[in-house]
Amino acid sequence: MGISEEIELKKILSQAEKDLLKAEKHFDASRYDLACHLSEKAVEEIIKGFLKSEGIAFFTNQPLPTLFQKASTADKRFSSMETFAFTFEQFRKKTSTEKPEKNDSERESSTKTEAMNVINFAHKIIGLVKQILKEY
Repeated sequence: MGISEEIELKKILSQAEKDLLKAEKHFDASRYDLACHLSEKAVEEIIKGFLKSEGIAFFTNQPLPTLFQKASTADKRFSSMETFAFTFEQFRKKTSTEKPEKNDSERESSTKTEAMNVINFAHKIIGLVKQILKEY
């Protein structure tokens, strides 16, 4: 990872942390769908930022487990998170295909537990990338 890639990854990391703080505020306000969405965004951006910083090619629409497999070629610690990534992807598919019931536009499709799991996963990924940056 070169200097410019490291700077770019730090910018992406900073934005991911901001998104995660927003996610936690939505979680506290019982807006679990928004909390999940912002946490998902943080994870996806940080993993793509890491891949880009390592010069690893990827398609923008690749599923998270695939992105984590690619990331683990540069740093084996990502391989321990592939199971989380698969679970995360399954959850994401579920929430993107659910349709609200009639006259139920206020209904949250994500549960409190699901939102907390997604937020915790995002924290783990951000923590790992921070640790990797410290080692450079």
